[in-house]
Amino acid sequence: MIDSHKLRRRDGYLNKLIGFQDTEPVKVVTGIRRCGKSSLLKLMVRHLKDTGISPEQIVEMNFESFDFRGMNADDIYRYVKQRAVPGKRMYLFFDELQRIEAWEDAINAFRVDFACDIYVTASLSDTNSISMLEGMAGGLPVLQLYDELNADQVTDGVNGYMFRDAAEMGQRLRQIRDMEPEELQKLKTSVIQSVKNSGAQTLANYIQTIYYNIYQKQPPKKPPLFHLPSSLTALARRK
Repeated sequence: MIDSHKLRRRDGYLNKLIGFQDTEPVKVVTGIRRCGKSSLLKLMVRHLKDTGISPEQIVEMNFESFDFRGMNADDIYRYVKQRAVPGKRMYLFFDELQRIEAWEDAINAFRVDFACDIYVTASLSDTNSISMLEGMAGGLPVLQLYDELNADQVTDGVNGYMFRDAAEMGQRLRQIRDMEPEELQKLKTSVIQSVKNSGAQTLANYIQTIYYNIYQKQPPKKPPLFHLPSSLTALARRK
């Protein structure tokens, strides 16, 4: 888990979370993978500590970590209960909670059994972010609505362009449409290189995991035409 001192400031979103601190609703931060949801939770934890909340009152669980692999709703409840400080308000942070079956049962139990403030992140769809990466690997530039949480994903003119409204989106589309062939090819090469720079093997492993999980949940009616993991690894290594 990353240390809070390494995080970029995201004051706009952090202030929104702070505005709901110590209120009854569960605070849920959603978005595609790698858009900064975990970082926002870390910033909130740092804020709590800076304003006098004891570390013992804060429980953090990231369900992408092997530390919490294989847990179910009952395990999560027991984990938090063992760390609850009697007579103190607890601050509970659950990252990528959608991975846990029946997670809502644990959340509802916390609200009934403890004085607590709950923060949750959940990825909207693994396939959303993987589709973007696959497109970039093929040289397609990304057009993305500007957001503080995902500002690190796209660099203007390197792997795509940010836009802030419909008019700017149209401007960016026309800019790409009107590029000279040499300029467009240069952009495509830059997009591909940006994916390679992120770590080809890491990307391949991530894609393998996504499609393996899909395959396990809904096996195809016919045998696959190729072995997906090895094919993707070979693709990621291709220069």
